[in-house]
Amino acid sequence: MLVQGQSFTPHIKQILKALLIALPALLLFAFDLFSHHGDLASSVALRLDAAQLVQQGLTPYVDFWDWSQPINYWFCGLPFALNAALEGLHNYVPPELSFKAALFALILFSLCLSLLIAVLGREALADDSPLREQAGELPLAIAAGYVIALFCTRFESGVLQELFMLALIPWTIFRWFNYQQMQARPRGWRLFSVLVGLFLGLGTILDLPHLPVVLGLELFFLAAYGRYKFDLAVLAGGAVTLADIIWLHLLPATMNKAFWQWTMPIRARQFVRFDASISAYVASPDRRDALYMMALSIVVALLLQVKQDFLRPLIVVAALGLALYVGEGDGLSSGLVVAVWGSSFIFAVAGATLCRSLAQTKVAGASALLSALPAVLLLLLGAAATYSLDRARDVVRQTPVVFREQAKTDIFDVINTNSKSGDPVIVLCDYPMPIYPLLFDLDRRPGSYLLWSRPLRVLNAINHFNAMTPALAEFEKFLYSRLESDISRGQSPLILVAKNTVAPVVENSSLKKVLAAAYERSGECYYCSVNKAPAEYCGFETGFDIYRRRVK
Repeated sequence: MLVQGQSFTPHIKQILKALLIALPALLLFAFDLFSHHGDLASSVALRLDAAQLVQQGLTPYVDFWDWSQPINYWFCGLPFALNAALEGLHNYVPPELSFKAALFALILFSLCLSLLIAVLGREALADDSPLREQAGELPLAIAAGYVIALFCTRFESGVLQELFMLALIPWTIFRWFNYQQMQARPRGWRLFSVLVGLFLGLGTILDLPHLPVVLGLELFFLAAYGRYKFDLAVLAGGAVTLADIIWLHLLPATMNKAFWQWTMPIRARQFVRFDASISAYVASPDRRDALYMMALSIVVALLLQVKQDFLRPLIVVAALGLALYVGEGDGLSSGLVVAVWGSSFIFAVAGATLCRSLAQTKVAGASALLSALPAVLLLLLGAAATYSLDRARDVVRQTPVVFREQAKTDIFDVINTNSKSGDPVIVLCDYPMPIYPLLFDLDRRPGSYLLWSRPLRVLNAINHFNAMTPALAEFEKFLYSRLESDISRGQSPLILVAKNTVAPVVENSSLKKVLAAAYERSGECYYCSVNKAPAEYCGFETGFDIYRRRVK
């Protein structure tokens, strides 16, 4: 056990050993992350664009609409702040690169924090604790878990659920150790309590649906151990979450109203009408692979939980991730990240447990083999994943060629041909995927109040069911007034309207007349350029009506 005056050196060596085992695969992940431009996850590109609008002085929910929490715009504004600072030094770092660098630094921070907690926690366990041997395999398992999870969610890198998991993994490890019998708290344990709690609080407030996952995990610990362990981590995490809720209620009056009375009810009621684009086989999106992976991981964990107690909270994390996915209701891959991370760590911990069992068989040469095997397996995993991702990118790159041969127009070609860098472009679509990162990569600005058009479908469905409230009726009036103004000004050279979800709403609203007066319809195009796995697949080909600005 680490006591006052004892050196950290042995523990640092354990951490470095785990890092070195994972390092080759992490370097492959970093290479893939930084060597490809334009592969940001849709929601990440959307929030970066929104953050840029905030830096230009616009007010979220009032001057533009997206349902992200306000704090996201501050975090995503950091890359632009960095660029502003570097401009004085005559340097420029693309915002995409700044975001990826910050993300990778956060991954390394989370990994090192998790390893440090695992090493110190094991040394603090009572000498006669049966968990002491089990905890000895956690550093290797944790390093492997990060590698597996990062590659499995590579095309969701930086989405809110992944940022949340970077905070939840250290929290889960820390809380599990706190419920075990310890001889004494390790040196610096209180500091780690505060750090882990603050980190979790920041991850939780990125999106309010994260809070039920944290509460569900805490309820598991309460039920499993028959008592609740309150510590500084709980206090720090709760303080951050409470401060955020108070801050949200203290927003300026117009922003407060637009957030609580307009935006949050729209998000809560987005399921009032079934989305036909995810109703059919091979429609948007087919994520059976992740669901099968989660089911298999839980079976493995249940079989091995006697040999490794830490598998139990990981089962809960994976199950809560699935519940979160079902609760979101849109079937998108970004909603599965928590479940995939939970499953990835289950496989990693189960693998480390089996390696320990193999080592105990006293097979000749087993120790030497097991020392090298994890590094080799992770490197092979990283190489296979990188190869697979490159092959998938090749398939995506060929899609526009196939569509051109079929005389179908791609949305990329339409926007690139009919607008220039810096132009505002209006795209009315129920999902952000066809719009982002396309507009972000082409340096086009969102040309309307709606960064993506989910409220149009939701409000239309609410009217259909006669469930309109006074606040939402006010939002509907405000929304259509803003869209009519955005369209009638004619500042955007191009308007694209999604045929399957938004076009029927436009056809039966006041927008039809305004649109016809300022723009003329000129054919249709399709979202096909990146509408294939491994990117998020959305609604078959997703066609758009093209409207070009009338020549005065």
